[in-house]
Amino acid sequence: MNIDHQKYPEAKIGYLKSPWTLVVRTTSPEDDRTLEIDLSEMGQEKINLLLYPQDLDTNAADLSQLLIDSERFFPVISTQQLGIDHQQFMQMNPQQLHDIFSDYHSKWVLKNNLQLIEEIFSVTTELRGKLENDRSQFFEEVWTLLKSNIGTSSLKIIYHDLAHTETDAQATDMTDILASTDAPTTAAAGTAAAVATAGTVSKKKRKKITNMSVSGDRHPLTEQGGELEEKLISIYASRVAPATVSHPTTPLIISEFDPQKGECLILTSIKSSPIIIMAHLWSLSKLAPSLLKALFSGINVHPSRGPSW
Repeated sequence: MNIDHQKYPEAKIGYLKSPWTLVVRTTSPEDDRTLEIDLSEMGQEKINLLLYPQDLDTNAADLSQLLIDSERFFPVISTQQLGIDHQQFMQMNPQQLHDIFSDYHSKWVLKNNLQLIEEIFSVTTELRGKLENDRSQFFEEVWTLLKSNIGTSSLKIIYHDLAHTETDAQATDMTDILASTDAPTTAAAGTAAAVATAGTVSKKKRKKITNMSVSGDRHPLTEQGGELEEKLISIYASRVAPATVSHPTTPLIISEFDPQKGECLILTSIKSSPIIIMAHLWSLSKLAPSLLKALFSGINVHPSRGPSW
């Protein structure tokens, strides 16, 4: 069966020709170019599968650590497993490249799924601690988990956070004025301070709900949300009912999935706060929805505790 480019989003396969050189090919029949780049430029090419010869000197240029680090984000496979060498790799057509990518990418996702199932209790316990202490770090950790467990090429999570803002407040009411002054040593001093304060402008710190996003292809980047994030939250927030004590399982909705474009929209919540997940991927396994529901339900073990942002 020939590749239908509309059905299968493009994937990039890198072949380590040497400890310093990477050959890059794509699964797209419309773009059958071959790039040969310096290994230091690998991050710019958004590699989705990395192949390396078994006899390659992985001690050179810290290759061994590079291979270990890369496997967090995409499959890393020895060519010995495939039974091919560099020349055979270069002779493959896009269909053959796609078949290799599809096979090993799905195996890589499944391996990550099984590992997460085995560690779900410890993972969710650790994430709950990070949620209370550092919301940005928490969502970057969730981003990394989702990337490897649903196998995305790019991923974006939109969520609520609290921002501290200062507002000007005109002190005109005597009760407010007295409340804003330091405790006086005498009643007369308190009255004098209040009168002196009347008509002045004070700064008050307030907490405001704001939209945030964490996104990226390989590494997560946290940013302040803009008009797009605000619009998406307003459209989809009401579609997910929060978990409750009586119904602790967190709702998770695969709102949209277009296999032709590889676009997926997932809706869920954390402590009554809506979460929107936008992913670009090649396929969505039958295990993924159940695994994600278990992940977010584990995070929401105590949904009645903590702030609802």
